[in-house]
Parts: sequence; C-alpha cells; structure tokens
Amino acid sequence: ISAAKASSQGDVAKMMKSTPLLKAAIKETLRLHPVAVTLQRYTTQEIVLQNYRIPANVLVQVGLYAMFRDSRFFSKPLQFNPERWIKTEDPKYFRGLSFGFGPRQCLGRRIAEMEMQLFLIHMLEKFKIEIKRGVEVGTTFGLILIPDKPIYLTLRPHRSHQ
Repeated sequence: ISAAKASSQGDVAKMMKSTPLLKAAIKETLRLHPVAVTLQRYTTQEIVLQNYRIPANVLVQVGLYAMFRDSRFFSKPLQFNPERWIKTEDPKYFRGLSFGFGPRQCLGRRIAEMEMQLFLIHMLEKFKIEIKRGVEVGTTFGLILIPDKPIYLTLRPHRSHQ
C-alpha cells in the first residue's frame, strides 16, 4: 500500500489500480462471507438447464454460500486465498457473484467496492490490525449473513502515524 501510494503521486484512481492483492482480498472475503445466502431471479422465458426444464416466471436461486464453498468451483474452497482472483488460465474464472450479475446486479456494486478498497487502504496505511487467534466465529443465517458473535480487533498505529 505504501508503494502504491508513493507511485500514484496523489492520484487515487492510480493508487487503487496499484493494489490488486487488496482488491482480491476483498473478493475472497466476500466469497467466504457473502452478505446474501442466495441470488434470486425470475425466469423471463422457459429454459432448459442441464436437462431440467424451467418454465417462465419461476423464481430460481443460486445458493451463493454453498457455491462459494464447493470444490467444483473453487479449489480448496475453505482456504482464504486472495491470489485465486488475481490471474487465472481457467475460462470459468468469473465466479464472483457477491453483487449479482448483469443488468440486475447491485447498482451500488462499484461504489461499494471502491469504498471498501479506500477504507482498507487508509486503515492498513495507518494501523497494524490484529485479531485474537483461536476464536471461532460462526455464521448466523437470516435475511443476510452475520457473524454469530462480535469480532474484536486491535488497531495499533504504525510508528510513522503515532
């Protein structure tokens, strides 16, 4: 982050393009901990999908939480591995559906991604962030997914920001 900030010379867009690992870490976090359990859409016409006929005007769902943990789609699916988003030769690379896809994807997707990236750039630039090891945090399933207990972080200012 320090190198990206120095090389960007104050150009925020350039700095954000210079932090691909951070952007990948955000995608990987959303893969392992998606906000929504499913992605839902109504079919606009009858379709056949893997020998299943789905009539028009039927609600279909993609189980995001399950798909993101399925080894058919992600190798070592329970492992946090941001590098999986950086580059791939796999033509099925696009599996990031946290914000939906196509014309009905979340309208706030780009601004949300940018806000997360900028927030983390500023936080990581100023603080060393520590989490208590060995504390298992589960997931509470509801309209959205939330941690089943608080996640406590310790923020320690970097020496240059004290």
